[in-house]
Amino acid sequence: TYYTNADNQTAGSSTSTSGYGFSKIEFTGNSAGHSTIDFSVSDNSNYTEKLSLSSSLVEIYGNTNIKDGWLQIEDTTGESILYLFRSETPTADNTVVGSIQGYGRDDGGNVVKYTQIDHVAQDITDGTEDGKIVFKTIANGAETERMVVDPDGITVTGTVTADTLDGTVIDGGTY
Repeated sequence: TYYTNADNQTAGSSTSTSGYGFSKIEFTGNSAGHSTIDFSVSDNSNYTEKLSLSSSLVEIYGNTNIKDGWLQIEDTTGESILYLFRSETPTADNTVVGSIQGYGRDDGGNVVKYTQIDHVAQDITDGTEDGKIVFKTIANGAETERMVVDPDGITVTGTVTADTLDGTVIDGGTY
């Protein structure tokens, strides 16, 4: 099957194959144009789910009250993995190789990045590589590192509150 864009140019094609234990649908975009593939499911009750794929973005959209815009990674026979991979060779220590960011709207309707977890190549020297994870939040509108986990341990910025440690009540609970 071939698909055309708004200018009636060939925009891509699809093929469907199946075999023992698998099914596959493959879409190929026109490399000379914009290659975006949209999958949408909707019904008469304004229920819409959408998966949009392009060369630089995977977008998941949902407008239901169940699991809106969520991503599930499931492996029924083993470990499920979210794989963040920066394929270029880093040229410097402390290169962020992947991030997970949490966005939402403020009371003025503005989109705000509230949280971020950075995965960092702390030392890129072959044979002695080190990695770290940096947890960030915003406070009064400014992004701040709250916790860093690296080969030397855990560094926390700000107040740590705990009720118990190994089952023992901690005096005061705030440090």
